[in-house]
Amino acid sequence: MINIEVGIDRIALSSRGVNQLQREAKYALRQTVTQTAALARKELESEYKARLDRPIKYIYRAYFYEQARSLENPIALLKVATSGNIDKLEYVDAIQRTGIHVPTRLTKKYRQEGLLRPTESLQPTRAVRRNSRGNVGGRYVQTLLQKKNEKIVIKKGRYRGIYRNIRGRFTKVFTPAVVGRYRTNPAVNVKRVLIPLQKSFAKRFALNYQKNLARRK
Repeated sequence: MINIEVGIDRIALSSRGVNQLQREAKYALRQTVTQTAALARKELESEYKARLDRPIKYIYRAYFYEQARSLENPIALLKVATSGNIDKLEYVDAIQRTGIHVPTRLTKKYRQEGLLRPTESLQPTRAVRRNSRGNVGGRYVQTLLQKKNEKIVIKKGRYRGIYRNIRGRFTKVFTPAVVGRYRTNPAVNVKRVLIPLQKSFAKRFALNYQKNLARRK
């Protein structure tokens, strides 16, 4: 329920005045809906930065929003960004479960091929160059995902792992491992961010409504 308080002495009670009230209420509602989506995106970005251990920009910019356009049915959408066929939240969830920065696609591919057991993930060795956030470069991952690649060899059994031809010698670049959970402080909680914004919606709406009315005078 949104309460709108307007001083009767300020507005003439005519059909024109009533129409103005309705029009400004619609503008304020659309404005506030879009504003809430923008605030949610900003707060979620801060949540990821605070809870995850040195998240890269790819992670904490997992959300984007589309502003409300219709006056009659104002809806602003808060969406999850995608990369290929995997959304960023799935990527973040995999990081929290597996404990390391290995793309979900890579783990899934080699699990299907029988290299990884259900509880294992791929852990990069020292032979893999990583950035300051501990991530394996996208081009490197893309090379491992190729169906036919003479530079990549998969070994099972005693010497399980993924080997790559580096300067004429096959060197292990990924090894199967059971790793701990990714350090969170505590885990990211989307509801913790969205609920306060929902509760403060009426206050922001009233403020926008009064601003719109003031501009008309």
